[in-house]
Amino acid sequence: MSQVLSKKDREELIDLLLVDLNDEIEKRGAKIGHLTFNFEANSDNAAYFTKLYNIEYESLKQIINTCISRDFLNFSSMSCQYDSLRLTEEGQGRAISVGAADHALPLSGSNIQIGTLNAHGPTQLGDNNTQNIEYVFNSIIDKIDSSDAPEEEKIEVRNLLGKFIAHPLTNTVLGAASAIISAKLGGM
Repeated sequence: MSQVLSKKDREELIDLLLVDLNDEIEKRGAKIGHLTFNFEANSDNAAYFTKLYNIEYESLKQIINTCISRDFLNFSSMSCQYDSLRLTEEGQGRAISVGAADHALPLSGSNIQIGTLNAHGPTQLGDNNTQNIEYVFNSIIDKIDSSDAPEEEKIEVRNLLGKFIAHPLTNTVLGAASAIISAKLGGM
C-alpha cells in the first residue's frame, strides 16, 4: 500500500528537499541551472532522499511532481521524467526563505500591530510560518509595473518600496531576501 502524506507533511518535505538541493549547489559553488539531479527510481539521489526522509519512492515522486508544477524544479533534458532535474530561481528562493525562517529569532512576548489587512487570496500570518517573502514582493513590483498608472507614480511607488527595503530594520527582518528584492527594484 502506498504511503499517504498529509498536506503539511508534503509542504515540509518540499521545503527540506529544496533546502538540501540548494545546499548542494552552494557547497559545490555551482550556479542555478548548472547542476542537475537524478531522481530516477534506482538513482543515488532517490535512494538518499527516501532514506533521509523515511518515505517511499512514490511519495518522493509526488513531492518532485509538486516541485515541478510550482516551477521549483525543471528539466534540463527530456530523456527521462526524473533525470536531469535542476533547481530553479523560484526553488532557490523558497529554500533561502525556509533557511532564513529557521534561523529567525522568536519574538517572545512581542505584539506588533501594523495596520489593517484585507486579503483577497491565500494569506499566511503568525509567528514561525514559512513564507516566500521574495514571491510577495516580486508580485507587488510586477503589479506596479503592469498597472495603468502614469510612469511618474510607478517610479514614486518603486522608490518608496526601495526605501522600505533599504531600511536597516527591514534588512534585519527580511535577511537575504532584501538584497534580491532591492535588485529587482533596480538596486535602490
